Amino acid sequence: MGVGAGFWHVLPVAGIVVFACGIIALFVRSSGYRQLELDHATAAAQVIEPSKLPE
Repeated sequence: MGVGAGFWHVLPVAGIVVFACGIIALFVRSSGYRQLELDHATAAAQVIEPSKLPE
């Protein structure tokens, strides 16, 4: 927030751009984290129990 405020004092449009980029980055990061969590849950569900292993 401090970086955005600094840019805002230099040029208001620059401050708005910095805040907008921060919000977009937050969405990108959270969607990537969500995808990793889904991949982890899928991999955990596919673990074969030792009693079901072929002999």
